[in-house]
Amino acid sequence: KMAKKEVYVHCVIIQDISNDEILVIHNADKPEETLANSFLPNDFFGFPYICSPVYFSDPIPDRSKQVMREYGLSIPFDESQFSVYSTECTPNFNGVIFNVTFALLKVPSLKNIKQPTPSKHTITIISPSSLLLDFESNNKFISAEIVYILRQLTSSPSSSPSILRNEYAPHIFCYPIPSDTSPPFTSTNMVVFHDGDYALIVDVGANEDGMPYLLKIISQLKFLGVQNLKIFLTHHHFDHVDGLRFFENDPLASDLNITIYGTKDTLNKITTKFETKEVKHGDEMEVGSIRLSVLYTPGHTSGSMSLFHYPSRCVIAGDHITGVGSSVLDIESGGDMKQYLDTTEALIQLNPRIAIPAHGPPCYQPVSLLHGYIKHRLSRENEILAAYKAGNITPDQILNKVYPDLHPALVMSA
Repeated sequence: KMAKKEVYVHCVIIQDISNDEILVIHNADKPEETLANSFLPNDFFGFPYICSPVYFSDPIPDRSKQVMREYGLSIPFDESQFSVYSTECTPNFNGVIFNVTFALLKVPSLKNIKQPTPSKHTITIISPSSLLLDFESNNKFISAEIVYILRQLTSSPSSSPSILRNEYAPHIFCYPIPSDTSPPFTSTNMVVFHDGDYALIVDVGANEDGMPYLLKIISQLKFLGVQNLKIFLTHHHFDHVDGLRFFENDPLASDLNITIYGTKDTLNKITTKFETKEVKHGDEMEVGSIRLSVLYTPGHTSGSMSLFHYPSRCVIAGDHITGVGSSVLDIESGGDMKQYLDTTEALIQLNPRIAIPAHGPPCYQPVSLLHGYIKHRLSRENEILAAYKAGNITPDQILNKVYPDLHPALVMSA
């Protein structure tokens, strides 16, 4: 299983008691200067914070003062003004979990706050509702845990289950569900859209360990009034469809009106008691008022599909994009390099701002990632050609030349 690394984060929510506005920071780093596992990625808005590889043992006010110093904030406060607002743990997408404490500091005024100089972050004073509106209008990037806090700041706490909080784009929720997938991954991302009594789930790859997660999500959707459930399969692989048995056998799902969507190729390779509907490139999936465009994205398999949400420019990419490395082309399922490269170029032309892969964390520089895929694949083909011209004729000879020191578990994939 993928090793789990825990990073401890302390965030300070600084709120003006006169108008409820809050202080937020914007990471203005260049994309290449922001680590992939950064708590606040490039171009994101969030709260001032510090990180530690070990659990914070000092009192909340002391570590909050450290945050203030880190950002050059000169805000007088009394220790009694602090309270612990919330604690969150981010999902384990690729072996890193952020264990976050949010401290709330209420101050008389934020009017005279100065920009720290020099700093890679800029400071904005804004109301929580305005920041949420910017997020929902696709004008600002905000991480899921910050979105959840903003929703709490702008409304009374909900009595509903708390599982639906991983909101990576407006109304687009993503959950890594344990599945029998291939290393280095241990989970399949289940993407959820919800509006009124309709919901759409993309890929249901839960194994036995993932069933409790699936149970919680379905319970939440039913609590929210969902009666009609669409399940969209990006392709037929086991780690994307295994959870269908839950919907067929668990009483919790028995009163849901369920329809399965996929390409003809995908639907012919699965067995289900539910109604199925074939989708093709250019079709539209409707979830209440939400509209998603269906994309034919072959390469990984001949029947691979993706979804594109135009308002947020978010692509739900199945296995065409991966959170680590690049996709394996499944020759037995029609995987094809030319189709893979053509699909990659077509996705670039859509200019996505967010990509949610089936495995690993969301990507917020997908165009750069996709260009990298093309460069990597073409470079690898040149290496194979050079190895062949140098006298390496058999597949084993070429493999040993092009992939030296390859782990035995990856030989067949290579």
